[in-house]
Amino acid sequence: MKQKNRVLLSTLGLVGGGILGILPTALLSKKCGETKPEIKQDTKEVQSAKKIKEIYENTQKALKEANIFLAAPTEEEADKAVKIIDQQIANIEKEFPEYLGKELGKDINTNVLAWIKGIKYNLELQKSSFTSGIRYLLARFNWGPASSYLSSGYAWNAPVPKTEEIAKKWLDTLKEAVRLKIVPSKVWIKNAINQIVRQALFGNPGSAKKIEDWLKETSNKEINLNDLIDAGDFGPNTKAFYKYYINDYYKASTYGVGQNIDEFKILKENSLNEKENFVEFEDSQKKKTTLYGVGLTETDLKQEKVGIGFMEVSDEAKAKGITGASIYNHLLKMCTTSDLTDQQVFEKGYNTSKAAAENMTKIADKVATLLTGSADADWKPKIKFDENATGDIKDVELKVREGKKVNLPDFIKWLNDESFFFGREEKSYYSEAKVKELLDSTELKPARDELTKFGYNHLLEPANKDQKYRGITNGQFYYGALEGFKAYYQFREATQNYGRTFFDKAVPDYGVQTYDFGDRDAAGVGAYETAVRNFMFNADPYYGLQKWSVTSFANHESMMGHHNQLMYAEHHLTKFKDKDGNEIALTPGIFDYTSYIEGWALFMEWFGIEAKFYGTPDYVSTNLDSLPTDFGWNKSYGITSFLKDVNINWDKEEEVNKSAEAQKMKTLHGGVYYNKVNEAGNSVFTTEGAKIKAAAELCNMLQYFGALNEAQLRNMRLLFDTAYHGATVKGAADLTGGWSIEKVRKYMSDNSALGVGDKESEAKRYLNFVGQATSYNSGKEILKDLYEEVRATTKLSREDFVNKDNHTNTKKFFDILLRNSALPMDAVVAIVRAEYGIKK
Repeated sequence: MKQKNRVLLSTLGLVGGGILGILPTALLSKKCGETKPEIKQDTKEVQSAKKIKEIYENTQKALKEANIFLAAPTEEEADKAVKIIDQQIANIEKEFPEYLGKELGKDINTNVLAWIKGIKYNLELQKSSFTSGIRYLLARFNWGPASSYLSSGYAWNAPVPKTEEIAKKWLDTLKEAVRLKIVPSKVWIKNAINQIVRQALFGNPGSAKKIEDWLKETSNKEINLNDLIDAGDFGPNTKAFYKYYINDYYKASTYGVGQNIDEFKILKENSLNEKENFVEFEDSQKKKTTLYGVGLTETDLKQEKVGIGFMEVSDEAKAKGITGASIYNHLLKMCTTSDLTDQQVFEKGYNTSKAAAENMTKIADKVATLLTGSADADWKPKIKFDENATGDIKDVELKVREGKKVNLPDFIKWLNDESFFFGREEKSYYSEAKVKELLDSTELKPARDELTKFGYNHLLEPANKDQKYRGITNGQFYYGALEGFKAYYQFREATQNYGRTFFDKAVPDYGVQTYDFGDRDAAGVGAYETAVRNFMFNADPYYGLQKWSVTSFANHESMMGHHNQLMYAEHHLTKFKDKDGNEIALTPGIFDYTSYIEGWALFMEWFGIEAKFYGTPDYVSTNLDSLPTDFGWNKSYGITSFLKDVNINWDKEEEVNKSAEAQKMKTLHGGVYYNKVNEAGNSVFTTEGAKIKAAAELCNMLQYFGALNEAQLRNMRLLFDTAYHGATVKGAADLTGGWSIEKVRKYMSDNSALGVGDKESEAKRYLNFVGQATSYNSGKEILKDLYEEVRATTKLSREDFVNKDNHTNTKKFFDILLRNSALPMDAVVAIVRAEYGIKK
């Protein structure tokens, strides 16, 4: 109607008004002898795009006008929100029956379909956010329905209020939660208190001065957290919130007690015998001191049933439909974008993690054959092994293959030899010449700048450089961090341009950085930061990944993975144009589902295998997870791709020694692959050229194992998250639910090649970052299934589908997946099947 009125007024204006101004348009045309002007109209898809956008914007407007404080909504505000959302869901169902029925209407637009299904899911999930009870655990509603994570002991989600208003509302919410007994375990709360100390108290000028003065006192060995809060430059609401959190809230917890603390204090000495999560204070002179009091003890690490699903809520809470299970089930739905139960997710994790060991064993056998020169020979390598990453390094002889049988646990130990970690090589590796190379290298200047920015320079101070850090020195820590940067720069150089060729639209380059020094023990092995277009790796030699994980990890975070997806969303989101040429687009970030974001990155880890990063894929197999058929020295398009076009006589040592590419391979990742080959002896590899080619083949095999290991980690994440938090998990085989941190780590040790630091940080992450760990495989498996559905529709072989016509098939498929950003997975399935006419 509005459109017709605008046309009529325009016509009246043309004829100048008067008596003709009241005549219908058709009569005007006849009387004046004029041709009826062409009326522009929006296409049907533009009309639909406008309508669904209008519904979304009306929802946000209504929530704002209802004064719903999303950073900390009250119960009354939550009830208001549910009514608003219900009305808008009804509007969507009324307006778009052709998009929401069992059978899609004819000539539907797949981008409109993405918008409709995505926004409807957003609203359904947002409603669940308000009804599930997550607000009682200070969920971040203002981060959006797809990311309403709980405030917790995970560094990025710490319960640190940004304003006095939030602090006041959070305090009121916690008091209500305590009354309703919606309180997590003491171990869980203790982890959050640890982050309050690190981020709020140590980072506040007033509190920091109090600590610095206390450290100068020789007689006083402890300081009360309440005193530090009082000394802080916080507003009254923030002080009240912190005090309530560390005192009343902690004491209100009735389960998962661990090392029960009567009164939280910071201690100069480790009198509680804490095992990890120590806090580090940096004074005004940049001196760092390790302190205790809020870390984890052995009792904490062994405590079972510490997850949120085990909360013993009141009858009043149950009457509201709120239990630990309801809260966890919502988070599972948010992270998996599915309706799977915690038991179903647990079983998926258990089954896939057990099955994944088969390919790992095959690689172990191939490595044994390469390094012994025989498919039948025993392989009993010697390694330097620090079992618990405490600095207790022992010489160990392994039996990786004996009597033609592979011992996978021993192969995993071999992969955790000290030389496979940046910074944990033999001290002699960091010779005066090597240190000068690292500190003077122009290529590594950005890396040194990053280490300065994030607080690592103290490691090289004369008083600190030779100090022990577990099994190495602080100096080795720093030099190892530079070696890590060097490796990730080399990955970028080798793969970035090649990776671009599989995508239809270009995105900017990415950068590499590390974590803040103070966050490295709790932040995990790596992440991607959209704001600065960098992926982060953990530069700590005891918390970072092994060298053989460089490819899968960097690909997950960078050009094909997170960087590509998030930059695509920033630069190439779907836009419509109306009849007047105006752009119709959704607000960036409206879809932000972890199952898509992490599922995409893990899907790209798998696609790296299909794209020949490790060698020639087994394209004829119907099993998408089959091993590559050839890991040869010149077969990889990944980090050893610089060897593909080398044209030298490999039997002539002089030519080999003069070849820049050959020497680059010899020294790659600190020379670890060459050194492992060299240990096999001259009877296996008789020339220098043979050794370097074998080093490249070994590198390709181990990088592929890294991809298997990373995939195995995501398999296990389904298991761990539900084992921690799923109160209704019955378990599988001999395993039950309600796991402790220690039990999670043991399962990691028995079923993967993860390093000790990785196991330390990841096990805490799954406890604190509730639900997020389940998102990876949930999205990945759907994307892999869609990839195969589409390939089958084209009737192309695996090889032709990925490589034919300059990757035209992947360009189209990936563009469909990427152009509407991080949709819920059911929307992704719908648009792909609609685009290719796939009926299911």
